[in-house]
Amino acid sequence: MNTLKLVKNVAKQTGVDKETVDLIVNVTFGEIKKNLENKIEVHISRFGRFIIKHRNPRPAHDMRNKKTIMIPPRDMPFWRPYFGKKGV
Repeated sequence: MNTLKLVKNVAKQTGVDKETVDLIVNVTFGEIKKNLENKIEVHISRFGRFIIKHRNPRPAHDMRNKKTIMIPPRDMPFWRPYFGKKGV
């Protein structure tokens, strides 16, 4: 599902116009992105957590030149879904 389909479905289910839903969706994703850029974890109840994982530098192989290169360290966004409470 892409953003356009999400906006269309939410607008149909709620009765709110598409422009308002589009604004809400874009602002929501923008806030998530802004917080992740500042390395702030985003937790949405009953949906999941957006976190930043640090990846250490690691060797890789350049097949064309038959050399080993180093991939630099970097921070990667990661989403952990909510699975609900166990045993409830």
